[in-house]
Amino acid sequence: MANYRDETHIKPNEFNIDQEKISPEVKKLATFIREKMYGVDVREAIALAVELISTSDLNSNFDNELQGLRNIAYTISAGSDKGESNVEVQTARTNINGHEYVSVGARLDAIEREIKRLGGTIDV
Repeated sequence: MANYRDETHIKPNEFNIDQEKISPEVKKLATFIREKMYGVDVREAIALAVELISTSDLNSNFDNELQGLRNIAYTISAGSDKGESNVEVQTARTNINGHEYVSVGARLDAIEREIKRLGGTIDV
């Protein structure tokens, strides 16, 4: 079960992320995750982000897409949903085989490693 103890908010400039290097699609998906009211929309945005990475031009955009995905994972794990969807976060940590990761970020890292292991492509 998740252990939410940090009540502090994320400061907008807390991380040095070069927004110019993040694709417009990833920016839009990150906005959806931050602002969509319903969990179904947040989950769809996460799924679209993973699909977007698998179809990216890996030579020029792979690192940018991965950074965008990391930002999404951090936003979720930091509780940007104001604690209203703990079940969604727990569900997002569980893969299709039932393996539960310690965090959404850990699961996304595993997805990234699999993408790289497969030479930059993955069939989702």
